[in-house]
Amino acid sequence: MSLCFAPGKGLFVTEQQKELAFNEFMDSVMPETRACHLKTVVEFMESLKLSSFFMDGYWVSLLATDHAYKNHGFRTSIMERIKLRAAEENWQVGLVTHTEKNRDWYLGLGFDVAGVRRMSSKPYGDTFPCIAFKPYPSRE
Repeated sequence: MSLCFAPGKGLFVTEQQKELAFNEFMDSVMPETRACHLKTVVEFMESLKLSSFFMDGYWVSLLATDHAYKNHGFRTSIMERIKLRAAEENWQVGLVTHTEKNRDWYLGLGFDVAGVRRMSSKPYGDTFPCIAFKPYPSRE
């Protein structure tokens, strides 16, 4: 399964979309957790000069395979199709991930790491990695 947004599109961007579930979900998150996470993510993406990329290219928000179907090439096929579609339309592909295993997999697909930051799960005390990738393909 993949959730990928085309340039200029996004999930829970408009107020109408937010009213469908986002606002309810965000209201259920502890205020200090919500404030800390949103502030940290925004600062991190801005520090990498990627804050506008959520809307300026193809954004891969979610990519998952049911355990019973892992190691059959489905994720790779989906990502290759997203990369091809973006290239056909002269756009780039952006994403973040939260595990070193996924980081290594995306590196194998030609993505390059832009930066890594440990994100707080405050007030729970745990942290997790947020690994941001440079837009693919690079235009440097």
